[in-house]
Amino acid sequence: MHYWIDVFTVKTLRQFLRAGAHTSGWSERHAKMVQQVAPGDILVCYVTVVQTWVGALRVVGPSDDQRPIWGGGNYPVRLEVEPLVRLDLDTAVPMEQLEGKVDFYRDTSDKGKYKTFLRSGLRRFTKDGDGRRLVRLLKKSSTGEGIPLTPLVNPRSWKDAETPPPRGARRLDLGSDGSDGEGWGRNFVQKNEDDTELGHEGEEQVLAWEKERLRARGRADLADQVRQVSRESPGASYDIGSFGDAGEKLFVEVKTTTEDANRPFFVSRNEMQFSRQHKYSYCLYRVYDFRTDPKYYRLPGPVDKTCETRAEAYSAIPKGGGRERK
Repeated sequence: MHYWIDVFTVKTLRQFLRAGAHTSGWSERHAKMVQQVAPGDILVCYVTVVQTWVGALRVVGPSDDQRPIWGGGNYPVRLEVEPLVRLDLDTAVPMEQLEGKVDFYRDTSDKGKYKTFLRSGLRRFTKDGDGRRLVRLLKKSSTGEGIPLTPLVNPRSWKDAETPPPRGARRLDLGSDGSDGEGWGRNFVQKNEDDTELGHEGEEQVLAWEKERLRARGRADLADQVRQVSRESPGASYDIGSFGDAGEKLFVEVKTTTEDANRPFFVSRNEMQFSRQHKYSYCLYRVYDFRTDPKYYRLPGPVDKTCETRAEAYSAIPKGGGRERK
């Protein structure tokens, strides 16, 4: 599945909606591009001039709809679509709120470039992650939850949000079923930690905190180079590429929870090994109370040196030499 940009004007959007919102069309010069769009792909809808993202459509397949939706002979190359997120200018996501959150609008220097990127009537996102991110934003906006680029409350500054790591936390003495008897066993915690959207939002908050920290230290030059590596390379062993005050590299791993500071978090084997290999330039940010009052503590160095750990998963293959059973 891929994500594409479907460009409208306010007028053509209204015509599309009046026609039932099940047929999207383009001029004949887009015919080859339209042939590359597959059933199940997602069209994220952008409205020019007002510069807003208004909704998303799921592609069903080629369309034989020949109605004059946009006037006689206009946009004859068509696809049948179904609304995934309602197209509504009142719940649209303004482009200005995406700065630093998507690859095509990383900072103000991209302002002129993204206009070129959006000029074509149909274009595939350079990175499908940008499309997924926009669909999540549009879904939350369309349900009245607002733009989830930040937690549900205004976050503290990087300095005020930092707390010491919890002391005297409970040991990981979990029962045989992975539960500690208080409702936060492995399954519950891992569901919370692995929630993709929560993870992305936590990373974006740490990205903002790291940029703020560097600017406060007089290193605006470095702040502009801080990157959310997890979005560019989903398989990377860390989330944020940042810097220390002297310009040295800093590899930041982010673990986010809506619960309190004592909640355990899960670390993959690759993450553990990476923290050992880069012990002098690795730091784990534990973000907690994310929806109510986001705060964090930092754990620099190898995870197994800063945390009590316990193996909770195993790799397994069938043993050899056994008889086949029916």
